[in-house]
Amino acid sequence: MIINRRIILITLISLILSGCGYTPLYTSKQNINFNIVSVATEGDNQINNYIKSNLAIYMNKDFKK
Repeated sequence: MIINRRIILITLISLILSGCGYTPLYTSKQNINFNIVSVATEGDNQINNYIKSNLAIYMNKDFKK
């Protein structure tokens, strides 16, 4: 009985989502261009350095320090 309810629920959700025009936000891998100008951090230095190093690829090269 529970399996039948799940199948019906999944089918209904699929029909509703396909009928409303839902499209995932990042389906087309558009070239989104953005830069991070500055990063201000507080707290644990180890975590802050990890975050800064991962964000470094998105930082504007003119403002990198």
